[in-house]
Amino acid sequence: MRQADVLVTVTTSKTPVFDGNLLKEGTHVNAIGSFTSDAREVDEITFRRAGKAFVHSEEALAVGDLKVPLEVGAVKSEDIVHLADVIVGKKTGRLSDKDISIFRSVGGAAYDAAVAATTYELARLKHIGTEVAL
Repeated sequence: MRQADVLVTVTTSKTPVFDGNLLKEGTHVNAIGSFTSDAREVDEITFRRAGKAFVHSEEALAVGDLKVPLEVGAVKSEDIVHLADVIVGKKTGRLSDKDISIFRSVGGAAYDAAVAATTYELARLKHIGTEVAL
């Protein structure tokens, strides 16, 4: 973990699954597992070190990963950035390669289907990958 550029958490843990002090500068955290108000994969230290968090929907604010850090002041509501705002240029993403970044997702089947369809189409156009009959 101390060497990771990207750390992905996919658990239903009620307590943080790693110590934010162990992240190196520039690490990106994708927290995509927990989805309830009492579940937490990411600790307050990670949010304090990152300074802001990226979300794709307001639903992420009710998940323990963001709910608790907001309550204890580890992250401020103005430091929670909607990913769509970054994509269209309304907000900035990381300001430096040394910034720790967090993307907190609560899932979304429509996003998954769109990414899968686009990936499949690009693979077909580039003649890469292996098609498997199911």
